[in-house]
Amino acid sequence: DGKALHDVIKAQGDAVKSLERQIDGKATAGDMNATLQRKANIADVNRSILDITHVLEGKASVEEVEGKVERHEMQAALKSRITPAELSAEMTNKADVDELDAFRGHMDRTVAALREENEDLRAEMERRVTREELMELLGRKMNIGDYEERVG
Repeated sequence: DGKALHDVIKAQGDAVKSLERQIDGKATAGDMNATLQRKANIADVNRSILDITHVLEGKASVEEVEGKVERHEMQAALKSRITPAELSAEMTNKADVDELDAFRGHMDRTVAALREENEDLRAEMERRVTREELMELLGRKMNIGDYEERVG
């Protein structure tokens, strides 16, 4: 039994030494607080990111710089544009809104009249007999020669 007790005590001694070595490698609460004070918090990081974003938004991108036109290209493009005086002259040549409204009203009345005339013609056509109906009616009538023979 003495041997077993000796082995248990030795194992516990080894475990205590192992724990002491681990504790020596650990930081104290004071060390942790000092380290945390030196670290940036979330608000600091967010503020830094926002500052960087503002700086980047102010910078021109490569696409913007490449998309810029040269001064001589802009002047050439402006020369091909219409001047206000030319625009005004063109506008006086165009029909105004009142004229277009009057023309539209005239066209609407004309279309309505044509539709009414078309309905009248359709009604007249329905009142008239068809060729087949006429031939049938004529077939029922007596021929004049037949009439003279009978009356004769």
